[in-house]
Amino acid sequence: MHGINNLLVIGTGNLSERTVGYFTKWGDGANDFNPIAKLTKKEVYIVAKHLQVPDSIINKKPSADLWNGQTDEAELGIKYEQIDEFILTGTSGDTEIDNKIRDKIKKNMHKTNSIPREMKKIAIIAAMEQELSAIKNKFTKIEEKTLRDLKYYVGELNNKEYILIKSGIGKVNAARVTQMLIDKFELEYLINIGTAGAVNENLEIGDIVIGENLVQHDFDTTAFGDEKGYITGTGKIFKSDMPLILKYKAYVEEHIGKGNVIIGTIASGDIFCTEQWMKEKIHSKFNADCVEME
Repeated sequence: MHGINNLLVIGTGNLSERTVGYFTKWGDGANDFNPIAKLTKKEVYIVAKHLQVPDSIINKKPSADLWNGQTDEAELGIKYEQIDEFILTGTSGDTEIDNKIRDKIKKNMHKTNSIPREMKKIAIIAAMEQELSAIKNKFTKIEEKTLRDLKYYVGELNNKEYILIKSGIGKVNAARVTQMLIDKFELEYLINIGTAGAVNENLEIGDIVIGENLVQHDFDTTAFGDEKGYITGTGKIFKSDMPLILKYKAYVEEHIGKGNVIIGTIASGDIFCTEQWMKEKIHSKFNADCVEME
């Protein structure tokens, strides 16, 4: 009907529902645009109150009303406040619930992944030449090109085109190169790789940390009453793409299979952490597993 009448379909699903795949693939998941797609359930309630939505609607337990007494939370086995906390901080505060959320994310990837069309590019950024060379050596055919003042490499592997580039050390260099790649290419994923220093005592040399949560340990506006690491307008924690994280972890465990692979928190800052007290402070303040500079 919307095509016949030249109308658009508005989506009503929120970020909490989408994160765990709690929607019908070609039902409420099919829309032209969704104004609340990036809002957690809690934020939807805040907006609803601001818009003076009747209390009878706000106070009603979330439900698709598929049968009498049906509620979202009972069907999910998870409370929305736990999903929201997981999205915002990386943990619901309950290990069992965290595992349940990750399991739902993994099982519902077929809903959240885009339909494959043309071959898109995957960009891999490394700070140093030694790190980039380890990746370049995996390609049998690779072509060197230039992007402004930077060299980059194009290679193909498993029907995917890869862009490999060295950013240089530091967050500014990493951000500069990232924006240049976004402007130049249509990217499917952008991955930052490299060596890091462990601040989690359980990690050993050669272990792999996949960054689910990313923080800037040196960003400081505490003079304004903010938490250390809080960035005005964006928050304290930056989240990586969970479906990609789970794919990467599964691949590493299957094909490398050695060492410890964890999904955790990576802290970045424009400083070499050479003192024990710095290591302990970053781990304690941000629950970080490792520290690096990009």
